[in-house]
Amino acid sequence: RNLSDSANKVGPQGPHEGFDALLHMLVGLLGQSDMNVLSNLTCNNQRNKIITCQAGGVEALVRTILQAGEREDITEPAVCALRHLTSRHPEAEAAQNAVRIHYG
Repeated sequence: RNLSDSANKVGPQGPHEGFDALLHMLVGLLGQSDMNVLSNLTCNNQRNKIITCQAGGVEALVRTILQAGEREDITEPAVCALRHLTSRHPEAEAAQNAVRIHYG
């Protein structure tokens, strides 16, 4: 949760210096990385939610959930992050539709 709050702090090159690239990288590594990080970064942070959605985060999260099977250490934070991406931001409806269209 503190990661999400820290993402809004201003750095020397602007409020989001390098952070957008980090979110894109995390989405690319979802199968390997800690789901808790993405869940924390998207908690109550509209900008991070939008960037993650634009980077294909919804599709990557659903794939990760399906591949993880019974591994709750992966599925629980992944489902939590997916919940963040599908609510309370301008692209939430598109994220919901991505889940419906691609994964039923």
